[in-house]
Amino acid sequence: MTRFVYFIQGIDGGLIKIGSTSDVKSRLKTLQAGSPVLLRVLGSIEGSLTGELGLHKRLAAYRTHGEWFVPHAEVIGVMTATLAGETDLFVNHETGLYCVDRSNPIRRDAGLVDTIGAEKIAKHVSLSVHDVREWVWTGVPKPHRQTVVDIYRAEGVDIPPLALSTLLLGYA
Repeated sequence: MTRFVYFIQGIDGGLIKIGSTSDVKSRLKTLQAGSPVLLRVLGSIEGSLTGELGLHKRLAAYRTHGEWFVPHAEVIGVMTATLAGETDLFVNHETGLYCVDRSNPIRRDAGLVDTIGAEKIAKHVSLSVHDVREWVWTGVPKPHRQTVVDIYRAEGVDIPPLALSTLLLGYA
């Protein structure tokens, strides 16, 4: 079943809801029933619950409660880029790894984790696969950066120069 990540806001310009559903019109109707202001769909894009949660994590500093966010310039910018297809919500459908902002150096780790595979990295660093997948959002922690480079080299996979410098030198 196709799911959509959506952005809904009151016509008064208030908070923005970021959610996912298989039926945006029905979701708007449900939300409207409990809202004191008229709501509108700002936009939606094919996505998933994981993509929605990635946006929530990326914009956590602007969350007021639940799935509602202050219409800060950062929230508007991420929403606009997402709806324009300028960000990746979907790195790899097989592994379920997601990336929201490819311009952020930390997000480049999504590709590194994706290429090697979270399962393989988790075995080498004695962490859960879930914890390694979190690196897509948080970046590879300093104690594990060299290990990731070593795994790449053992696999015979070239690390793009920018990703290698980001890993070994830290994030800008």
